[in-house]
Amino acid sequence: MRAGAGPTLLLLHGIGSSATSWQRQFDRLAGDYTLIAPDLRGYGDSPDPAGPPSLDAVADDLAALLDREPAHVVGVSFGALAALALARRHPNLVRSLVLSDTTLGRNTLAPDERTRWVEGRYALAAELQVRADERAGEIAGPEAPADVLAEIARNMRRARPAGYRYVTDVIAATDALPWLDTIDVPSLIVCGEHDSVVGLTLSQTIAERIPDARLAIIAGAGHAPNIERPDAFAAAVRAFIDGVEMPARVVRVAVAGAGAIATVLIDGIARGSGGMARVTAIGRLDTEAARVDAYARRQSALAFADLERLPEHASLVIEAAGPDVVRRYAAGWLANGADVMVLSAGALVDPVFARELHAVARAHGRRILVPSGAVAGIDGIRAGALGGLRSLRLRTTKPPRGLAGAPHVVANGIDLDALTVATTIFEGSVADAVRGFPSNVNVAAVLALAAEGIAVSVSVVSDPASTTNTHEIEASGDFGTFTVRLDNLPSPENPKTSALAPLSALAMLRRLSQSLWVGA
Repeated sequence: MRAGAGPTLLLLHGIGSSATSWQRQFDRLAGDYTLIAPDLRGYGDSPDPAGPPSLDAVADDLAALLDREPAHVVGVSFGALAALALARRHPNLVRSLVLSDTTLGRNTLAPDERTRWVEGRYALAAELQVRADERAGEIAGPEAPADVLAEIARNMRRARPAGYRYVTDVIAATDALPWLDTIDVPSLIVCGEHDSVVGLTLSQTIAERIPDARLAIIAGAGHAPNIERPDAFAAAVRAFIDGVEMPARVVRVAVAGAGAIATVLIDGIARGSGGMARVTAIGRLDTEAARVDAYARRQSALAFADLERLPEHASLVIEAAGPDVVRRYAAGWLANGADVMVLSAGALVDPVFARELHAVARAHGRRILVPSGAVAGIDGIRAGALGGLRSLRLRTTKPPRGLAGAPHVVANGIDLDALTVATTIFEGSVADAVRGFPSNVNVAAVLALAAEGIAVSVSVVSDPASTTNTHEIEASGDFGTFTVRLDNLPSPENPKTSALAPLSALAMLRRLSQSLWVGA
């Protein structure tokens, strides 16, 4: 299979697959890249293999196919092992590697265990036609729909016994782990969240061992994320390849913090959700050392206990560690040459601090970026502020567990567990709301910043029947009126924040590397 125009991507299938397994990626990527997806020997339209099983021979086949044209090489499972072999044997032909759900071979197994593995694969090779549906269910993630399972099985049926046995013997004879330290091209390691064939742990090891590699986990996918989650897979590949092709446009990101929001951001950037961006440094608080170090290794990023040093390795610092971190470090980040994305927008409600921070940003030609967070309608409020915005109200409703421990709740002795109906527990200004609920009402701070001086009245409601974080915004002015309501699901990692909040930061980051901007 070959289609498209642009930088060349060589797409390599796995042991139980074929070139047609890349059709969904052709649909998504052929508009911007030249895609080449061969059937390996013994698969699909290719002849049966000749000679003894040899991974070097597979690599030589691929080199002959490229005909001296360097390519970005993308492989899944055995295809990823073949990509590593190509990079090792013909490094001049490999511009970058995308290694998805990679096997490194089975030669590390004990002899009897390796023999059992080979015998099991040989038995499967003899029954590919009848066992394809069963095997598809074992390969895919638990949420794979029927059409995905059918496609995996259909691709498997294009494999022939001779090709399947040949690849089995190659895998059994290979241990590619020692090769990883020698790979010297940019590498993206991809793994399905539910991969039960090789497993996430192996992909983490590969990401840590290959210099300049980063790890992207595809949520919901099993061993075939290019088929199961084609949009997510294509987004990861596109952002990575474009970054290799256009390195000057890559936004180098330092993330301050490693809590729930920070880890969503780090994972999202690795998957390409933030566009052409890369995490180059992570700043850790004292309690986060092990967590930060692990994330840093898997992104080939630096880990720092001293948050002041983050701008040394990044053009943008994303704060995801709380308002105290903003107040302590943001001015220094700006002064040392980095733009700053502030997620704890409540810190900017203090007018004295905000003026001082703006002054530093102006003096050093940097920007302070504030994502919309868990709210919508910010474009309308910003536009309305230029045309007679007169009143702005926010009503935030959360389940009691999302408000537990807030200073206002503690100071006023509010027993959230005793509430049986929706109860307004706070009414007041944005400044008072931020002090009383520093982990809950960043939305109020964002609205106040967007309104540019128009007072925002805030109500906070605790509702034991609520399963969402609900924000209702009412705005009126010379332009008319509008109402926005969001029923946000809480973040699985932190019920005090909405799942939408880190996604808004990724969306803003993505915008920084795009040519087309939509919205005010």
